[in-house]
Amino acid sequence: MKTNRAFLAALFFIFSSFCYLGCNKTDHPFGIYSPNGLDVPTATATPLAGAINVFVVENNVAVSGVTVNLKDPNGNYLGNIVTGSGAGAYAPFSPFPVTTGIWQAEVYTQGHYLDATQSFVVSGGQTSVTFTAGVVGTTSPVITSGLLNQQYQTGNGNFGYGVTYTQPGNLSIPVSVELSNVLPTGFSSSPATFVLGLNGTILDQSNVTISKTACNTSNVPVTFSAFDFFGSKIWNSTSFSVTRGFQIPLSVSINGTATTTVPPGQKTNVSFSLNLSTSNDCNYSYPINVWAVALGNFNTPTTIFSNNLLLLNGGSASGSFQVGGDQHTTTHIYVTVTSPGGKSSGSVVTNSTFNSVALTTSY
Repeated sequence: MKTNRAFLAALFFIFSSFCYLGCNKTDHPFGIYSPNGLDVPTATATPLAGAINVFVVENNVAVSGVTVNLKDPNGNYLGNIVTGSGAGAYAPFSPFPVTTGIWQAEVYTQGHYLDATQSFVVSGGQTSVTFTAGVVGTTSPVITSGLLNQQYQTGNGNFGYGVTYTQPGNLSIPVSVELSNVLPTGFSSSPATFVLGLNGTILDQSNVTISKTACNTSNVPVTFSAFDFFGSKIWNSTSFSVTRGFQIPLSVSINGTATTTVPPGQKTNVSFSLNLSTSNDCNYSYPINVWAVALGNFNTPTTIFSNNLLLLNGGSASGSFQVGGDQHTTTHIYVTVTSPGGKSSGSVVTNSTFNSVALTTSY
């Protein structure tokens, strides 16, 4: 009787042991680590959790916190899953059973990502799908239409450019593009702001027109900046320009009279009028400096008159001064005009009557 009891106890112990090993698959049966019970152990240190795993990669780094979904070949959605963090920065899906055929993965519009879908084939086994946003910050705009730098003439006009945004990868990051420098009065940009990347392709372009609507003589740099939907700057465009394509002539003439007969030791009186002439300068006001120099008996220069003026096209100024009678024939009236192109100088020699061009230039 005792033998039968011992035999039954031994059978119960053996039976209990097999039940325990069979129910605890994550242990080490037979000295072999196997996360799936008696299945073949995995070869990776951080095994992928799902039968289908979706990654979102930006700047060559897997991104966490991105909501994705899958649609099976029958048109059924599996439900949203958010990519994890660290080594698990992916979204694991474990459909059962796994239907073979063409599946579709989708990343919803979120953060600075645009909604994107990607088809892939499941033929059995574990499958991975990757959405790549490219290396943000290294893309740059391309001027694709019109000359990089165009010239305007005396009238108004329009100048067309194309600003192109290239975003590598199959997950687009749309950008808001805006004019980042202030255009001078008389110039405008249409559009001044626009969005690129909304068509979901890797390349998107917007035509931009710079218009000259009023008189202006400035060279106009044009720079666009692009920002993602978080407000982070992606790039600055290389500045292109609309430049003045014509020269502006400028001349100053001086005319006047001088007293030729004076008593010994008396002064000679010189009266003069100065006239500035130019065109297409948009009523620029020119700073002008005028002075006269007479040579003494020992040929020593002496400044005897000076004046600072601001003159527009067609403007004039008059003045007079006295100089010793013995110095009269060697008196010069000098003039310096400052234009946007720099300073220009000239002079005339006074005599009983004089009418000469002191300087002529262009800029």
